Amino acid sequence: MQHSGYFPDLSAQPGSVLLGLRLLTAAVPFVTLVVALGALRAYPLHGDRLAQIKKRVAELHQEKTARGVPIQKSKP
Repeated sequence: MQHSGYFPDLSAQPGSVLLGLRLLTAAVPFVTLVVALGALRAYPLHGDRLAQIKKRVAELHQEKTARGVPIQKSKP
């Protein structure tokens, strides 16, 4: 906050403090969201890769069933 001109001893803060607070409460979360969405977009969980994962999960379930291990179903 000191970078934006905030001084705790002042009763009235300069306008740059308001801008700094707006950036902290809006811009930083927005940039974080954009980065997260980019990571989700780049994550290879669609098409052939998704089909491979589903096939492998089904195989693991069959192996567990053959060994007598109960399969826990996830809640939707």
